[in-house]
Amino acid sequence: RQNKLSLAESCFRKAIFINSTIASPHFHLAVIKIKQGNLDEAIRHLDEAVRLAPDWLTAKQLRDEVKNSPHGNSTKNR
Repeated sequence: RQNKLSLAESCFRKAIFINSTIASPHFHLAVIKIKQGNLDEAIRHLDEAVRLAPDWLTAKQLRDEVKNSPHGNSTKNR
């Protein structure tokens, strides 16, 4: 499973490198970061996804959920 997550992470990072103005790779990279327990990086990517696609309700909800989680408190005020 970890190899698949690493491969997916690499693909989403490559997509962001190619075109950082598309929200979807930021969102999916955030989901991977959540699964890996890296909530700070997840929130950064979710913030970017919401900035790029302000009407994307799922991205907003996930961002708020992570920011308000007990483990997301260190980034709550960002």
